[in-house]
Amino acid sequence: MTPALERLLAVMTAGRADEGRIVAAFGDYLRGFGLDHFTLGFLEGASASSPEVLRIWTSLSDAWMEEYYARDFPSHDYVLGTIAGLEPDRPLAVFDWGLHMADQPHVAPTTRPVLRGVADAGMAAAMSFAGRRLEGGRERMFAASFGSATASAEETRRRIDAHRNELVIAAFAMAPLLAPALDAAPEPGEKALTGRERDVLARFAQGLRPDRIAERMGLSKRTIDMHAANARRKLKARTLAEAVAKSVRRGLI
Repeated sequence: MTPALERLLAVMTAGRADEGRIVAAFGDYLRGFGLDHFTLGFLEGASASSPEVLRIWTSLSDAWMEEYYARDFPSHDYVLGTIAGLEPDRPLAVFDWGLHMADQPHVAPTTRPVLRGVADAGMAAAMSFAGRRLEGGRERMFAASFGSATASAEETRRRIDAHRNELVIAAFAMAPLLAPALDAAPEPGEKALTGRERDVLARFAQGLRPDRIAERMGLSKRTIDMHAANARRKLKARTLAEAVAKSVRRGLI
């Protein structure tokens, strides 16, 4: 075990460190290998062909994640599509992806905007480790993706291959530590909130008005209203108060 992995595991096991600290430590760990960004995704479904995204942890920006959900990109995500194609006798997969694939004929036209968008967000070349298993009659799937903003696909692959075993250990070690947040995952048909949406709901829960929230967050009132509306839609809440209540019950805020 390398000193870098030892330090990361120390953070992970330090009295059940909070989610934010764990994710930040994971990002620092990857940057030591020349990797700029990561995404960890947990999915579940009655079948692998139609999984629901339970939760995504990522170093990519909230702005990108808001666009990702607003444009229904999970339905056209290359990584999620690859997971759905895993066979029972081949439950694990390792594969490259990135901007270099956006114009390749085997990539669906609806997937190309996702690849271009995530490249603009900072993950132009990446490699994913994915797996699936049957648990309680439902498919549970996990994908860990690591990438870089400026390195070529070949260089990114080289950096990941040089530390492949260690990266897989670190990624899968994250799953049980982040389990409490998975318990608060969206119900079927709902979508996960972005960090910005959770922040906005938390301030509404404090009794602040939209104009005061905008002032405190350094955003326009229109942007606050947009985040509130997105949160209501994702939580399938009829009112803002219901969205706040659901978020509190699930420990999202």
